[in-house]
Amino acid sequence: MHLIVTRPEADAAEMAERIEAMGHRVSLAPLLEMRPTGTRLDFTEVQAIVATSRNALRALADGPALDAVTRLPIFVVGPASAELAREIGFTNVTAGTGGGRQLLPLIAEACPVNGGPLLYLSGDAVAFDMGAALSGAGYDVRHQVVYEAVEASSLPGSVVAAIRGGEVAGVIVMSARTARVFVRLAQDAGARGEAGKLAYLCISRTVADALGEPQPRVLVADRPTSEEMLALVRELASN
Repeated sequence: MHLIVTRPEADAAEMAERIEAMGHRVSLAPLLEMRPTGTRLDFTEVQAIVATSRNALRALADGPALDAVTRLPIFVVGPASAELAREIGFTNVTAGTGGGRQLLPLIAEACPVNGGPLLYLSGDAVAFDMGAALSGAGYDVRHQVVYEAVEASSLPGSVVAAIRGGEVAGVIVMSARTARVFVRLAQDAGARGEAGKLAYLCISRTVADALGEPQPRVLVADRPTSEEMLALVRELASN
């Protein structure tokens, strides 16, 4: 089975390796490039850090202040992010179950509202506004954008050829923005009709809805984690 992985390069290689280990073929089509903003971070009196993506952690790791802040508690959205946080030096890591919304009660349990600011690190676009949610719960939130996602201008030629040739079974889509970009670029490449016949493995219903109408065949993960996405690969292969 031939699948297209649309994740940014830093995350795509790991997922592709795991899918290939299952016996499938993978083509990479990164549709978003993550670029650090170089924002100077303010850690003054911060009681904890909240990072809702691995890209935020990578931007933090590339900054000059990392050694000074790894002593702080950090809250991340899932086990893969927790692993990366530990790799870059954090020791007090709390992981949610895969989404920002599920992280809120863990933060509330561990962090007093009047215990100091929470430093929330994100990209320029977010699916769930963690900053607003934390502010609504009474926290002093210091929201700093540490990377931006730049959209690809075209699909790789080899991917377009594979779609047109009927070689592709499905596309792995991890964000609503990526879904919209894929649809647009497939249209630009003259492959919208063929792309509409593919299966789309989506991390959430919101992502599936972003594919637009007419709705293609979609499989939606039970939870927003990489493991559940791999479960969708197995489901598609079995059918």
